[in-house]
Amino acid sequence: MKKTAAPIVLLAILVCAVSCADRAPAKKITDFVYQYSIMDALLAGVYDGNMTFGELKKHGDFGLGGFNTLDGELIMNHNEVYKMRYDGSIHAIPDADRTGIAFVKFFRPDSTFAVHAKGLTYDMLKDSISKRIARNSIYAIRITGKLKAIQARAPHPATKPYPPLAEYLATGGQYNFDFENVSGTLVGFYMPDYMEKTNIPGFHTHFITDDRKQGGHIFDFVTDEPLTVEVDQAEGITIAENTHPDWQKLNLKENRQNELHQVE
Repeated sequence: MKKTAAPIVLLAILVCAVSCADRAPAKKITDFVYQYSIMDALLAGVYDGNMTFGELKKHGDFGLGGFNTLDGELIMNHNEVYKMRYDGSIHAIPDADRTGIAFVKFFRPDSTFAVHAKGLTYDMLKDSISKRIARNSIYAIRITGKLKAIQARAPHPATKPYPPLAEYLATGGQYNFDFENVSGTLVGFYMPDYMEKTNIPGFHTHFITDDRKQGGHIFDFVTDEPLTVEVDQAEGITIAENTHPDWQKLNLKENRQNELHQVE
């Protein structure tokens, strides 16, 4: 009996090692962008979702998106979520509120640099950043500084039946506003061309003032002051399906790129 004890113990150790490995928790992915729903769903009129901001914060502390019924633009920075409404006002959002589309990341910048030029515009800034990043990679980008003038927008809440996004914004659902001499933060992402249908290829940026009183989706700005740019390259992106029933009614075969250009 003593001669067989050692092999039995060894077998038990091997079995435990295999089963314990199977039960080991998966490595938490923190350097990926996490996205709930896709841009083509929003373009088609799927404005509602079931993702709470409390759940969303488990996947990132920095990001963009929208709110159910299309009630304003979403901005997340330092794990704080704000709603920028159609009148330009800002509202802190509780964890229980829900979003129909959002993309977030745990922001950990890989590089920081300054961009400074007389009459610096949004397009000039994007050109400067583009020279420092790889065109086929995904980036979270945070920009801080003082802007001389800024053009922004936010949508008005929609009512069902929801029309396609481009149609809604073109027929009075979009409110534009201008700010002057404001200091704040631009929260944005750069997505490569292969992300069309799921996200917005190129740059997509929202702005919020330091005093949390003004903000919106950025169209353009101008500044003579230096801007600090922080760039965080992602390893990839994880996309979760929208869990609202409207998602299952969606026709994803349509090409909505012209609508996307109208919206942006």
